[in-house]
Amino acid sequence: MQDGREPLPPSLKITRRVTHAHGERFAQKWREMQTGELRTEAFAKAGVIAWPEGPNGELTPAQERLQRIEDEIVDRTFDAAMSAVSEAFVKVARDVLARERRLQMRARNRLCSAMFGAVRPTCYRPRLKLDHDRKFAAVPTLL
Repeated sequence: MQDGREPLPPSLKITRRVTHAHGERFAQKWREMQTGELRTEAFAKAGVIAWPEGPNGELTPAQERLQRIEDEIVDRTFDAAMSAVSEAFVKVARDVLARERRLQMRARNRLCSAMFGAVRPTCYRPRLKLDHDRKFAAVPTLL
């Protein structure tokens, strides 16, 4: 901007309220993505069981047993961690999005100030908008 201020951030549509349903969806998708090679590498890196060597290309009974043990440990670990992941997501998302809402509102106020010389109540009009939780919320919009 010419007055030395930072440029206005792009406007984003941010949910009015981060809910536990958001956190549960995040945690479930996060768990689903932890499959295959990524899951096996993480388990191997923990170093709790050494991979039993066997003939190339053939799965030995020892390797099958290790895979069953790995599946049980990883599945039970994710089951135990799901609520903590969900709660952490909600807490962090609420904090970050509250900050971003404040920045967005300040940017709108600066824009109104630049347009009218001062922030005027006529710069905004409440509008009903359906947010991600299917609840109506008054959202300020620039006229």
